[in-house]
Amino acid sequence: MTFDWKDKETVTPSEERIGETDEWEVDKILDARTYYRKLQYRVQWLGHDLDLTWYPTGNFKYALAKLQEFHDQYPSNPGPPLRLQE
Repeated sequence: MTFDWKDKETVTPSEERIGETDEWEVDKILDARTYYRKLQYRVQWLGHDLDLTWYPTGNFKYALAKLQEFHDQYPSNPGPPLRLQE
């Protein structure tokens, strides 16, 4: 079987997406853990299906109120980040 590359169109990313990152809004913090001495969170993203991924604290710099709400409700969980303790 042979494949003729000349017949295929080269696909390149659109210029507006290069260098950008997707940002999702936090609906609710579901859990916190310490993994290799780093604080991580599992969250429910607004408008998205359940995500079982653990994310580093640095991903939530614009969701400090959600982090505070979680740690107020679950004080025995790991955390909060030092920024919230000030």
